[in-house]
Amino acid sequence: MRRALNNIEYATWIFGQPYNLLAAIRLQGDVDPDRLRIAIDRAQQCHPLLQATIVEGPGGIPWFDSANVGQIPLLVGEYRSEVDLLDAEKRGNERIYPIFDLAGHEAPRIAAPGSIPPMATVELIRADGFCYLICCAQHSIIDGASINIMLRDILRFYEAPNLDACIDDTMGLEDDLLPEAIRLGLPRDPKGVYRFYHLMRFFIKIKTRGRPRPARYSDYDDRIFGFFTLALTKDESDGFFARCKIESVTVHNAVCTAFSPVFEVINSPVNVRSILARPLEDAIGLLVGGALITRKYDPKLSFWENARQYDTKMQVARRPKKIFQFMQLFSTVVPPARMREIHSFIIRNMASKRPMAISNFGSIDASGIPYNLDGLQVDRYETYVSQTMDPIVVLLATFQGCLQFHVNFIEPMDTRDDMEVTVKNALDTIRRAIQEA
Repeated sequence: MRRALNNIEYATWIFGQPYNLLAAIRLQGDVDPDRLRIAIDRAQQCHPLLQATIVEGPGGIPWFDSANVGQIPLLVGEYRSEVDLLDAEKRGNERIYPIFDLAGHEAPRIAAPGSIPPMATVELIRADGFCYLICCAQHSIIDGASINIMLRDILRFYEAPNLDACIDDTMGLEDDLLPEAIRLGLPRDPKGVYRFYHLMRFFIKIKTRGRPRPARYSDYDDRIFGFFTLALTKDESDGFFARCKIESVTVHNAVCTAFSPVFEVINSPVNVRSILARPLEDAIGLLVGGALITRKYDPKLSFWENARQYDTKMQVARRPKKIFQFMQLFSTVVPPARMREIHSFIIRNMASKRPMAISNFGSIDASGIPYNLDGLQVDRYETYVSQTMDPIVVLLATFQGCLQFHVNFIEPMDTRDDMEVTVKNALDTIRRAIQEA
C-alpha cells in the first residue's frame, strides 16, 4: 500500500511528535512464543496499517508505505517484579518512535529507507505460571478501539492458527473516509488556515495581556510519563451504570462531571466509525474526532443536575461538524513546517490551562477479546498512552464488570501522589452520586 495520510492521521502525526497507544493483558498460564509469532503474523496480514510505516512523500507530506516493511517485532522477556512490567510498558511506548518532545521542538521522525519494522510492537513478559502480553502501536495508525482489535485478533489466531483471516483493504486504499458534507467544508487553500491561525493568536494575546504566565509542563526538562490504574468494584460499577441509565446520562459524561470540579477543560476523543462514508467497525486505524468541553462544576446543583448539563453540551459537541472542526486548522493543505508552528503554539497555550482528556474504551468484556483460550485465562487489563497535548489523560475501560481508570500524567508537574488523590476524589464523587437522592 502507498497513500497520503488523511486529515485525522496527519494532524495526529504532527501533534504527537509522535505518540503511542499501549494495551496489556495478564494471562494465567504459559504462552508459546513460536505460536504467538504465527498469531501476530496472521493478525498483521488482516490490517493494512499494521504493514506500513510513514515516509516522506511529495512536498514533504508524510505518506503510508508498506514497501520493505517487515514483521511486527516480538520481544520476549522475563518477569521478575511489577517494576519489570512497568519498565516493559514504558519500553513499548518508547520503542516505536523514541521522540517525545513535549514542547514540540523536534520534527516527527520520518522512517529511513530500507528494511524497516512497522509502527507496532508486541512484547511477551513470561513468569512461572503467568505472563503479560503487551501490544503497542503509533497513534497515527491506531485508536482505542483498534488497539483492542489488534489484541483480540492476535489471541484469536493464537487459539486457532488456521482461522480464516478477514482482510479489509479499506484503510490501505482510501485516504479519505469522511462524509461528503465534512469533506466539502475542509480548507482547500492554506492561506485560509493561516488567516484563522493568526486571528486566533491575536485574540489569545489580547485576552492574556497582563496576566502572569502559568506553569506549563514544557517548562520541565526532566519530565517523564507516569501512569497507574484505579477502579470501582463490580457492585459499584453496576450501581453507577444503572444510575446513569436512570438519569439519561452517558457513563462517559458522568465521569467527566466527576472530574470537572478540578478540570474545567476536558477533551473527549469520539469514535467516528459509525458516521464515516463507509462504516469500519472492525478496522484498525485512527478513526476518531474530538469534543472539547469547557464547563465549570456548579456546587449549587446536584451531581446529576451537573451531569445532565454536561451531557447536553456534549450532544452539541458530538455533532459531525463539531467533531471534525479541528480540521479547519490542522489540514493536509498546510505544509509540515507551518503545521509544526501551529502545533507549538497550541501546545504552549492549551497546556497552560491544564486540560485533561477522558477517553472511554468501552467494555473490554464485549470487545471480542477471548478471556479463556487453550489453557490460558485473561485476568488483568491495562492501557496507557504517551501524550503531548493533554498533560493528564484518563482512559476508561470496563474489565470483568469493573470500571477502570487508567491514568496517564507527566512528572514532575503532576506527582503520582497528587494524581492519586485527584482520581480517588473523583471516584468518591461517583460513589456518592450512586447514593444521591
